[in-house]
Amino acid sequence: MGPEVRRLADAGPSLLEFWKRYKRLYPNHEVFKLVAENALKLEECVPCYMHGDEGTTYKKDGCLCLSFHCAMGRGTISNKMGPITHEVLDDPHLNFVGHAFETRFLLSAMLREDYRDDHSVMSDLLEVGEPKLLRNYAR
Repeated sequence: MGPEVRRLADAGPSLLEFWKRYKRLYPNHEVFKLVAENALKLEECVPCYMHGDEGTTYKKDGCLCLSFHCAMGRGTISNKMGPITHEVLDDPHLNFVGHAFETRFLLSAMLREDYRDDHSVMSDLLEVGEPKLLRNYAR
C-alpha cells in the first residue's frame, strides 16, 4: 500500500473505507459475516486479488505464473495517483499502476509440461498457497 504504510494499523482507516465501498456492491460476502461474528476486524483485513496467466518462455514453451496483489494502490492508468501518501490513503484506489515487481507477489511459475496432463497440479498448488495467504482470514 506504499511507503507511507509501515504497519497494518497505519492502513486501518483506508481499509475501513475500502470495505465500506465493497459492502455496497457485495453485502453478502463472507467477510461481512465474519465481522458480524467478531471473528474478523475490517481494519486488519487486506483485500487481495489472485491472478494466473500463461505466457511463454524464451524458447516459446508455455509458462503459468500465479501471483497475488493487494487491491488497494495508486489507481489505474487512467487515474494515476503518484506516490502513495496519507492523502491518497484517505481515498483508496485500485492497484494497477507500477511495475509488477513492485506490486505483485509471485506464488508460482510452472512450465506447461508440469501441469498440461495433470490437472491436480493446479489444485494442489492452490491448496498449498491459499492457506498461507488466508492464514489470518478466519481466526
